[in-house]
Amino acid sequence: MKYIFAIILIICSSFVSAKIIAEVGVYKITSSELQEEMENYEGRQQYSYSTIRQLSLTNLIDKYLIKNYALEKRIYIDDSELEAFFIHQVGDLPRFQTNGTYDRRKFLNFKNSISGSKVINAMKDEILITKTKTILEKSFDVSDDKLLRQYFIENTKIDLGYAIIDKQDVDFEIETSPEEFERYYKRHKYKYNKEEKIKLNIFIVLNEEFKETVKPIVSRKITAMILTDNTINAEDTTELRKKLTKEEIQKLTRQKALQVTELLQAKANIAQTIIETSYLSRNDKLGELPEIILNSAFELDEGQFSEPISIEKGYLVFKVIDKKKITRKDDQAVAKAIWLDYITEEINETNNAVQRQYFEENFEKFIIPAVVVTKVEISNPSFFSSTSKEEYQQELKYLLERNADDENQIARIVNGYNLSESKEIIYLEKFDNSSIVDNMIAIRMNRDETWGFIPIEKKYIFYKALSFFPEFIPSYKKISAQLPEFIAYSKEDSTKFNDYFDSHKRDFRTPDSLQIGGVVFTAQNEFNRLEQTISDNELKKTYDKRMNEFYRERSVKFNYIFLRDFELAETISEQAAKGIDVSLLEMIFGNTNSLPKNKIIPYDDLPRQISSSLSKINSGTWSQPISYDNGWIVLHKIQGYDAGIISFAEIKTELRKEALFSIADSMAFNKAKVVFDSTRYFAHLSEYVEEPEIFITEFQDAKDDFYILGDISNYRTELLRMWNNEKYSGIIR
Repeated sequence: MKYIFAIILIICSSFVSAKIIAEVGVYKITSSELQEEMENYEGRQQYSYSTIRQLSLTNLIDKYLIKNYALEKRIYIDDSELEAFFIHQVGDLPRFQTNGTYDRRKFLNFKNSISGSKVINAMKDEILITKTKTILEKSFDVSDDKLLRQYFIENTKIDLGYAIIDKQDVDFEIETSPEEFERYYKRHKYKYNKEEKIKLNIFIVLNEEFKETVKPIVSRKITAMILTDNTINAEDTTELRKKLTKEEIQKLTRQKALQVTELLQAKANIAQTIIETSYLSRNDKLGELPEIILNSAFELDEGQFSEPISIEKGYLVFKVIDKKKITRKDDQAVAKAIWLDYITEEINETNNAVQRQYFEENFEKFIIPAVVVTKVEISNPSFFSSTSKEEYQQELKYLLERNADDENQIARIVNGYNLSESKEIIYLEKFDNSSIVDNMIAIRMNRDETWGFIPIEKKYIFYKALSFFPEFIPSYKKISAQLPEFIAYSKEDSTKFNDYFDSHKRDFRTPDSLQIGGVVFTAQNEFNRLEQTISDNELKKTYDKRMNEFYRERSVKFNYIFLRDFELAETISEQAAKGIDVSLLEMIFGNTNSLPKNKIIPYDDLPRQISSSLSKINSGTWSQPISYDNGWIVLHKIQGYDAGIISFAEIKTELRKEALFSIADSMAFNKAKVVFDSTRYFAHLSEYVEEPEIFITEFQDAKDDFYILGDISNYRTELLRMWNNEKYSGIIR
């Protein structure tokens, strides 16, 4: 709880209604209806998520096309047809009979009940669809694709976000037509029939492994710096210690990643967790990890290891264990891939002139640091050489490494061995370079590694920096494909500024502005300072009085890993079941999801498929992948809880925390009241509280949110009427 001299925080919430994703004549298909239809395929793991979605959408479209046709042709079901169907289906059930004979009165009672009306309406739909299908089959030949396609086009509008492609893939402004795309599709379809996929082994070295190791190293470095530099204050080295600790941890983590790589290359038996992926495509994502991991993987050969790649919690290294071309079975995926390439071509052609003009008029926005490097390719010995490829490469690596600082000697080595050499400009910020190798060189340059070797496709590239340019204007041609990421287009406003100003004068006036200062007294601070303890006997008395409050429905505690790809989800499920460190699996593959985890939640509060799956597995085990929220979820059941009163032992810690917070809350309020009663102006605060507890916001528009305070709309009028340095009228809880 916080007590502030200025403001109260307001929390708002909102809801999102079901989205209309397709229109078939007068009928509308919603996202919730599609989700219900998809649940009919639950458990059919032979289908991918996209296939299930497409099948479900097709079913709904077929259903409403037929209903729309029935509406147009005035085909309907009368009460006698409906009752006859009902008698045929369920008329022999005892609940609809009296003395062994169908009882129409019971049918009418059922029909007029809430649950019965739903059943009757479903039956009516089924009869209507069957009847209309029969009439349609007699009206025209159902194998006539052209007629069916025409009726489909005329009566169906599909939101592409739920059909063939994602919503962002159609958010563009180009003039195109289905006929143009169809021609493009037929010309290029053969290129997309197969997709290159790759399987990796991954290991991670975590920074936390070296937190304790670096402490004496950092202390020695700081001591040495203090002794040699009298400008460093020995009592204030906090920031310096943080910086050095981070540097040393990263250095040791990377060193270990390199050592582990060398041991694995030598096929040594070491205790290092290795995680295997499923087959991945170029467009897949490894959770929240950098895209360069997969991009660079496709540039390596089978058996090759990557360089250590810096991630948030350490360094990651992967090995390519298999590459192959896989036939695409999903026509939807093929169509999407072709569509994306098609609109990319169209958009690039449309935007090129606009982009070039923008670049030329705003070139100062694109100035970046760059470096000129020489690149030397070390591949194979000459045809007549008796030296093996490995020996040849090692010899050249040794020579180039020994002479890395001597450009003349490097030139002699290049000429003497007839090596291929090129000079490249490498962009160090903002823009991607023309190849994965150049991007890897940029990463190393930003780590101050001005020369080195890049392994790529059974060869090595030696690089060395020649010249640095802190302010370099890149070539438009080389960066044109990347410009849309950095250019924000806006439509021209034809209104003259003077006319606009005259009609919008109020918008140009200086807004009401405020600068607010105060003190926050938090209950958390008091809680942390409390030395007072509460005995178990006192807590037990509280528990006994409030026992009925602690009833808990049948509940479960669980966590999970959420993924987008079914095959990857299967692989993760298998590895988790084998005992692979789940935190590593989550770090590498996990995607974010709003479903809570590591909390005790009643089964009834969970989505049906999640609740059902957790009910069926034992505590401590992992589930098979479950279709959920446009992806796949692998569940880990930590513990199940029967319905009943929570035991005192389980709730005791929370009761103690609650009691301590109650005391801390009272102490925080009393402290705030003392300062409030003792001061009149803001300037007086420093006499009663420590400087760090006092806050001052920026001078800003009174309608905007304020630092610490947030929204002040409930207090804005009173605050604007106050004098400078005057105190607000009360304490805000």
